[in-house]
Amino acid sequence: MLSNKIDDWFSAISKENMDENRTEYSRLLKELSLTKSDILHIKFTIFSIKFFMEQESFDEVEATIKGLHQSKYVMTYPLLFHFENFQGIFYYKMEDYETSLEHFEAAKKYSEFIDVSQKEQAKLYYSLGLTTGKLNKNQQSIAYTSKSLKISQSLYHFKDCVKDHILLGILYKRSRLFKEALKEYKKARELSKITSDHHILHTIEHNLGTLYSYFQNSPLAIEHFRSSLAYQGTNEGHCTTYLSLSKEFYKEGKMEEARKAFNQGRSLSISSENISRIVLKEYEMLEDIYNNDLETLDKKMIQEILPMFEEENFFHLISEYLTYIGDQYYQSGKFKKSSKYYSLSNKYLNKLIK
Repeated sequence: MLSNKIDDWFSAISKENMDENRTEYSRLLKELSLTKSDILHIKFTIFSIKFFMEQESFDEVEATIKGLHQSKYVMTYPLLFHFENFQGIFYYKMEDYETSLEHFEAAKKYSEFIDVSQKEQAKLYYSLGLTTGKLNKNQQSIAYTSKSLKISQSLYHFKDCVKDHILLGILYKRSRLFKEALKEYKKARELSKITSDHHILHTIEHNLGTLYSYFQNSPLAIEHFRSSLAYQGTNEGHCTTYLSLSKEFYKEGKMEEARKAFNQGRSLSISSENISRIVLKEYEMLEDIYNNDLETLDKKMIQEILPMFEEENFFHLISEYLTYIGDQYYQSGKFKKSSKYYSLSNKYLNKLIK
């Protein structure tokens, strides 16, 4: 009975039910104090990781994971599956993608020996797709995400299908398969409208904008970036879209509009918390470009900017900026400098095609 109660509590854990989850957590702790069953204690502790993650109590998550390592040898396969899966999620949130992938792959191995629901399988394949994507293992990521999509389609889980289509769009774009990327984004947009999931439309419209930017179709890119800003999204998401919109206006030679979008995004980034260092660095770089201060940017590039972007695996983004700066040097007649930047840009582009 206690094991079933733990299962029920685990299934109900969500941000929306957190007050009830906390009450049940305390109640289960009291009941567990009356039993000597080690496996029940281990099961509850493993399931507690999800509870702590939903509360974003990541110190508690880390301490719980460390405390469980000595118990791995007595865990059943189902518990090992959950333990490895939760570690994968935790390290992904901590942006340690190599370690995250190791744990997701271990969870996949254990899933082959137990009865895992199709929904759980789809989630695991999506997690593997996300993590391999972060590591620029694009072909591997496409394979995992396609498996997730196939399962989600069979279950008619349209919201999960939307996430799969978006990720596939990003991966195809990185692999320079632009027509395939466009198809995936359009499928994601259609499904989002069916499910009335307007929040994710911000992301879809932004990604369509970036794709049309690759096609050198600035009017359509601008249209989609503006559409993206009309939907609710995170502050960081809007900061990124303002950056993209500003760059697109700049390409069109519309400096007033470019400055306006830049200033709107910069103000939002300053007033918001938890904006990534990459986004903040992009605003700094773009300001140097708009002020024609390429010498300052050139000095920062090797020692500061490239190591930061490499560490985050943002090869596509740094390639874009290197080409951008190379164009500026070319137009000002500094052909040796421009050649250096074009060469670096190609180096990072080649890293994406894996």
